[in-house]
Amino acid sequence: MSIIQSTDLEAQGLLNDQSSALQIKGKWFRPGPAFTKSLLQTALEFCEDARNQGRQYLLIEFPTYFMAWQRIRPKKSTSPSQKPPASPQDISPQTSPPPNPTAQPSPSTGPPDLSTKATLASVNRIFINRCKTELAIHVGPMADFLTEQILKQSPQLSPQQFIDALAQQIPDPQAALAFRKTLE
Repeated sequence: MSIIQSTDLEAQGLLNDQSSALQIKGKWFRPGPAFTKSLLQTALEFCEDARNQGRQYLLIEFPTYFMAWQRIRPKKSTSPSQKPPASPQDISPQTSPPPNPTAQPSPSTGPPDLSTKATLASVNRIFINRCKTELAIHVGPMADFLTEQILKQSPQLSPQQFIDALAQQIPDPQAALAFRKTLE
Protein backbone atom coordinates (compact mmCIF):
# COMPACT_ATOMS: atom_id res chain seq x y z
CA MET A 1 0.00 0.00 0.00
CA SER A 2 1.26 3.46 -0.90
CA ILE A 3 1.15 6.37 1.50
CA ILE A 4 0.17 9.71 0.00
CA GLN A 5 1.77 12.84 1.46
CA SER A 6 -0.76 15.51 2.46
CA THR A 7 1.76 18.18 1.50
CA ASP A 8 1.77 16.88 -2.09
CA LEU A 9 -2.04 17.08 -2.26
CA GLU A 10 -2.05 20.52 -0.62
CA ALA A 11 0.64 21.82 -3.00
CA GLN A 12 -1.55 20.78 -5.93
CA GLY A 13 -4.57 22.48 -4.34
CA LEU A 14 -6.34 19.14 -3.93
CA LEU A 15 -6.61 19.04 -0.14
CA ASN A 16 -7.12 21.71 2.47
CA ASP A 17 -8.26 21.91 6.08
CA GLN A 18 -11.90 22.10 4.94
CA SER A 19 -11.83 19.06 2.68
CA SER A 20 -14.64 16.71 3.55
CA ALA A 21 -14.24 14.59 0.43
CA LEU A 22 -11.60 13.97 -2.18
CA GLN A 23 -11.91 12.70 -5.74
CA ILE A 24 -9.00 10.77 -7.22
CA LYS A 25 -9.24 9.16 -10.66
CA GLY A 26 -13.03 9.33 -10.52
CA LYS A 27 -13.24 7.66 -7.10
CA TRP A 28 -14.56 9.54 -4.08
CA PHE A 29 -13.02 9.31 -0.61
CA ARG A 30 -13.97 10.80 2.77
CA PRO A 31 -11.91 11.11 5.95
CA GLY A 32 -11.88 8.03 8.15
CA PRO A 33 -9.90 7.00 11.21
CA ALA A 34 -6.68 8.77 12.12
CA PHE A 35 -3.55 7.19 13.61
CA THR A 36 -0.57 8.70 15.42
CA LYS A 37 2.77 8.47 13.63
CA SER A 38 3.87 5.70 16.00
CA LEU A 39 0.93 3.56 14.80
CA LEU A 40 1.92 3.35 11.15
CA GLN A 41 1.85 -0.44 11.19
CA THR A 42 -1.62 -0.39 12.76
CA ALA A 43 -2.81 2.04 10.09
CA LEU A 44 -1.46 -0.21 7.34
CA GLU A 45 -3.08 -3.27 8.93
CA PHE A 46 -6.38 -1.39 9.23
CA CYS A 47 -6.33 -0.57 5.52
CA GLU A 48 -5.37 -4.14 4.63
CA ASP A 49 -8.15 -5.61 6.82
CA ALA A 50 -10.65 -3.21 5.26
CA ARG A 51 -9.52 -4.24 1.78
CA ASN A 52 -10.02 -7.90 2.72
CA GLN A 53 -13.59 -6.97 3.71
CA GLY A 54 -14.25 -5.26 0.39
CA ARG A 55 -13.68 -1.65 1.50
CA GLN A 56 -11.05 0.61 0.01
CA TYR A 57 -8.98 3.22 1.86
CA LEU A 58 -6.22 5.66 0.95
CA LEU A 59 -3.62 6.34 3.62
CA ILE A 60 -2.59 10.00 3.75
CA GLU A 61 0.33 11.16 5.88
CA PHE A 62 -0.13 14.50 7.60
CA PRO A 63 2.67 16.23 9.55
CA THR A 64 1.66 14.67 12.89
CA TYR A 65 -0.57 11.71 12.02
CA PHE A 66 -1.88 9.35 9.35
CA MET A 67 -5.49 9.35 8.20
CA ALA A 68 -7.27 6.62 6.29
CA TRP A 69 -9.69 8.02 3.71
CA GLN A 70 -12.54 5.64 2.90
CA ARG A 71 -13.81 5.19 -0.64
CA ILE A 72 -17.45 6.14 -0.96
CA ARG A 73 -19.86 5.66 -3.79
CA PRO A 74 -22.07 8.73 -4.07
CA LYS A 75 -25.64 8.21 -5.17
CA LYS A 76 -25.88 8.45 -8.93
CA SER A 77 -27.81 11.41 -10.21
CA THR A 78 -30.12 11.10 -13.18
CA SER A 79 -29.65 14.78 -13.92
CA PRO A 80 -28.38 15.40 -17.47
CA SER A 81 -26.23 18.25 -16.12
CA GLN A 82 -23.97 15.73 -14.38
CA LYS A 83 -20.94 15.20 -16.57
CA PRO A 84 -18.32 12.51 -16.09
CA PRO A 85 -14.77 13.67 -15.37
CA ALA A 86 -12.88 14.84 -18.45
CA SER A 87 -10.28 12.13 -17.95
CA PRO A 88 -9.54 9.37 -15.48
CA GLN A 89 -6.65 11.49 -14.20
CA ASP A 90 -8.99 14.19 -12.85
CA ILE A 91 -8.45 14.82 -9.17
CA SER A 92 -10.41 17.43 -7.27
CA PRO A 93 -11.12 18.31 -3.64
CA GLN A 94 -14.63 18.69 -2.34
CA THR A 95 -15.26 21.26 0.36
CA SER A 96 -18.40 22.04 2.23
CA PRO A 97 -20.34 24.88 0.62
CA PRO A 98 -20.78 28.06 2.64
CA PRO A 99 -23.97 28.17 4.68
CA ASN A 100 -27.00 29.85 3.12
CA PRO A 101 -28.57 32.01 5.84
CA THR A 102 -31.85 32.32 3.94
CA ALA A 103 -32.32 28.60 3.32
CA GLN A 104 -34.92 26.84 5.43
CA PRO A 105 -33.90 23.17 5.77
CA SER A 106 -36.58 20.58 6.22
CA PRO A 107 -36.61 19.08 9.73
CA SER A 108 -35.90 15.55 8.52
CA THR A 109 -33.01 16.21 6.16
CA GLY A 110 -31.53 19.59 7.06
CA PRO A 111 -28.76 20.38 9.51
CA PRO A 112 -29.55 20.25 13.21
CA ASP A 113 -31.00 23.24 15.03
CA LEU A 114 -27.93 25.14 16.25
CA SER A 115 -29.87 27.49 18.49
CA THR A 116 -29.24 27.50 22.21
CA LYS A 117 -32.69 25.95 22.78
CA ALA A 118 -31.66 22.63 21.25
CA THR A 119 -29.37 20.38 23.30
CA LEU A 120 -27.06 17.66 22.13
CA ALA A 121 -29.54 15.13 23.47
CA SER A 122 -31.87 16.27 20.69
CA VAL A 123 -29.18 16.17 18.00
CA ASN A 124 -28.75 12.96 16.08
CA ARG A 125 -25.60 10.87 16.13
CA ILE A 126 -24.90 11.68 12.47
CA PHE A 127 -24.19 15.30 13.42
CA ILE A 128 -21.90 14.24 16.27
CA ASN A 129 -20.02 11.86 13.95
CA ARG A 130 -19.67 14.62 11.38
CA CYS A 131 -18.15 16.83 14.08
CA LYS A 132 -15.71 14.04 14.96
CA THR A 133 -14.71 13.59 11.33
CA GLU A 134 -14.15 17.31 10.81
CA LEU A 135 -12.21 17.60 14.09
CA ALA A 136 -9.97 14.67 13.07
CA ILE A 137 -8.82 16.70 10.07
CA HIS A 138 -7.34 19.22 12.52
CA VAL A 139 -6.26 17.19 15.57
CA GLY A 140 -5.83 13.70 14.19
CA PRO A 141 -6.54 10.60 16.23
CA MET A 142 -7.50 12.55 19.35
CA ALA A 143 -10.79 13.63 17.75
CA ASP A 144 -12.80 10.63 19.00
CA PHE A 145 -11.51 11.00 22.53
CA LEU A 146 -12.01 14.78 22.66
CA THR A 147 -15.54 14.57 21.24
CA GLU A 148 -16.64 11.88 23.68
CA GLN A 149 -15.00 13.70 26.58
CA ILE A 150 -16.89 16.92 25.83
CA LEU A 151 -20.15 14.98 25.42
CA LYS A 152 -19.59 13.26 28.76
CA GLN A 153 -18.60 16.42 30.64
CA SER A 154 -21.28 18.70 29.19
CA PRO A 155 -24.26 16.76 27.83
CA GLN A 156 -26.52 19.82 27.99
CA LEU A 157 -24.52 21.92 25.52
CA SER A 158 -26.42 23.25 22.53
CA PRO A 159 -25.09 22.12 19.16
CA GLN A 160 -23.47 25.54 18.65
CA GLN A 161 -21.82 25.37 22.08
CA PHE A 162 -20.63 21.84 21.22
CA ILE A 163 -19.04 23.10 17.98
CA ASP A 164 -17.38 25.93 19.91
CA ALA A 165 -16.07 23.53 22.58
CA LEU A 166 -14.59 21.28 19.90
CA ALA A 167 -13.07 24.26 18.07
CA GLN A 168 -11.23 25.21 21.27
CA GLN A 169 -9.34 21.92 20.97
CA ILE A 170 -7.74 23.06 17.69
CA PRO A 171 -4.46 24.88 18.39
CA ASP A 172 -4.39 26.91 15.14
CA PRO A 173 -6.93 29.78 15.31
CA GLN A 174 -7.44 29.84 11.54
CA ALA A 175 -8.05 26.11 11.45
CA ALA A 176 -10.48 26.46 14.38
CA LEU A 177 -12.38 29.12 12.45
CA ALA A 178 -12.47 26.91 9.35
CA PHE A 179 -13.78 24.05 11.52
CA ARG A 180 -16.60 26.27 12.85
CA LYS A 181 -17.54 27.46 9.36
CA THR A 182 -17.62 23.91 8.03
CA LEU A 183 -20.13 22.84 10.68
CA GLU A 184 -22.33 25.92 10.89
